[in-house]
Amino acid sequence: MLRPISKGMKRAGLLKVAPRVQGKIMETESGTRFIVIEQRGRDIWRGKSKSLSEAIEKGEAGIGVDKVLLMRAMNHEVTTVMIVVEEQRRIFLTPIADFFDEELSRVRANYQGRAHRIVSYERFTKKYLGPNLQKRKRTARQTA
Repeated sequence: MLRPISKGMKRAGLLKVAPRVQGKIMETESGTRFIVIEQRGRDIWRGKSKSLSEAIEKGEAGIGVDKVLLMRAMNHEVTTVMIVVEEQRRIFLTPIADFFDEELSRVRANYQGRAHRIVSYERFTKKYLGPNLQKRKRTARQTA
């Protein structure tokens, strides 16, 4: 669960499209609004490549967000999309306008049949969250 980064940031609302499709709208002190969307690693599109790293090398990788969620975020004057992939410990940032630009995005259905707008992996600003701070399980190799 994400918490406000600074004291000046406040939560402006929650957008919910389906039980598992939701985004949190945050507002900074200066009035800039952005939406925070938590996704799993399997939600990163890899085209016909077998692995994500192979898709990134070919330029086929992309990150998608639910089309209805993006439309509702535009109604709340959101300017930036922040996607958090906890499994990879990464944050991806891009302007919301990239999702509506026909040259930069494409529309596909995910494995559940929901329409997503997908933007190329290279268009995102990527940040690494650091190592996972959860306690690791001991393996036989570590105990010996």
